[in-house]
Amino acid sequence: MGRVTVVGLSDAKAKLSSIIDDVVHKGDTVLIQRRGRKVAAIVPFEKFRKGRVSKKENGGLLAAVGALADVDSEIINKFVEHVYEARTKAVDRKVDF
Repeated sequence: MGRVTVVGLSDAKAKLSSIIDDVVHKGDTVLIQRRGRKVAAIVPFEKFRKGRVSKKENGGLLAAVGALADVDSEIINKFVEHVYEARTKAVDRKVDF
């Protein structure tokens, strides 16, 4: 299993061939930053492919990690409230809150 490194975008551009070699041959993961914020990742293809397996095959919600990063928090809060309300009204199972 490879290491995880973080590089700036300009360094990634300059060293792309070397980065790809490390990812392919060592299994490394490289996170790319722009202006101090992580914006992309270069990962081994097998890791990428496994991450694209359907939610049912890949642990349910675990497959959705990061999927809502760009969604307004107010929308998420309303959704969560709706879920809790629906669960309290469910008659098919006991739910403790």
